[in-house]
Amino acid sequence: MNDELMAELTEQFRASTIERLSAMRSLLAQLGAERGDKATLAAIHRHFHGLAGLGGTYGFPLISEIAADAEEACESIGAEDLPDDAFLAMLARTIERIGAEIGESG
Repeated sequence: MNDELMAELTEQFRASTIERLSAMRSLLAQLGAERGDKATLAAIHRHFHGLAGLGGTYGFPLISEIAADAEEACESIGAEDLPDDAFLAMLARTIERIGAEIGESG
């Protein structure tokens, strides 16, 4: 793959990740309000899964690592468990770390 194409694909990944992080913040707020909403937790998990799989491909291996850890944390919440404040805070910090790594501003 030539450098120009890779740069374009990397920028597309960056832009889509910024959009994804915005969606994840909304989902996290929703999960905070409705702790038992397993569909919202599953949606957050899917976002982390996608980032874990794609980050390294586009030159962001730390994003893959951070997202994989958060993906595992989401999987650790059992069917009868409710996410607590510490869990939600960890997810929020993870989202912000990914944002910083991708160069998100604001």
